[in-house]
Amino acid sequence: MKDWRGRRVTGTRGRILAMLRRSGQTVVELAAELGISDNAVRTHLTGLERDGLVEVAPELRATGGKPAQVYELTTAGAELFPRAYSRFLAELVGALEARREGAVLRRLLREAGRRAAGQAVEAKDVRRRVEAAAEALRSLGGDVEVEQEGPVLRIRGHGCPLAAVVAEQPSACVMAEAFVATLVGKPVVEKCEKGARPRCAFEIRS
Repeated sequence: MKDWRGRRVTGTRGRILAMLRRSGQTVVELAAELGISDNAVRTHLTGLERDGLVEVAPELRATGGKPAQVYELTTAGAELFPRAYSRFLAELVGALEARREGAVLRRLLREAGRRAAGQAVEAKDVRRRVEAAAEALRSLGGDVEVEQEGPVLRIRGHGCPLAAVVAEQPSACVMAEAFVATLVGKPVVEKCEKGARPRCAFEIRS
C-alpha cells in the first residue's frame, strides 16, 4: 500500500520548508533569515530529513572558507505545498467526457483510481482494510468515518477529497470508488452525494 499519511508542517519547520521551496539554503543562511542559532536550524533540519522532506544537495556552496552544505526540498517536501491539481483534473475529466463515450471514460477513471491506490491493504480482516482505506481518504483531505450495519460496511464522508473536481465533473467519483476498492480488495459501490457540496459514500459487504 502506498503511504497516504497526510502531513502538515507549521512553525519554524514550516518556514524552513517555505524558504527551501524558493531555493537551496545553507544552515547559516537559514539561521540569519529566521533569527535563530545555527544549532537550532540543524536540529530542525535533522527532523525534516528524518521525515523525508529535505535533503542535502549534491553541490556545496563556497563561503570564502570551508564549503557549506546546501539543503533543498525532496519531492515529498514539495508536495506539501498547494498545487492547481484540482483545476487541471476537472478540465481533463471534462475533456475526456466530451471526446469519449461514457464506458471508455469510466474505464480510464477506474484505472487511474487503481493506480493511485497501488495495492490492497495487507490485513485479513475486511473491517481493518476498510478502516485503512478511510484513513487514506482522510490523508487526501476527506473527512470520513466507517459505519457498519450487519454485513455492510460504509465509508461515509462529511466532505470529499475531490470536491473541487466532483462539483463540476461528477464522474470523477469513479476514481475514488476504484481507489477504495483496490485498497479494500473487495467490490465497492459508490453512493456519493454529488452537487455543489459533494460527500463521499461507499458501501462494502464484509
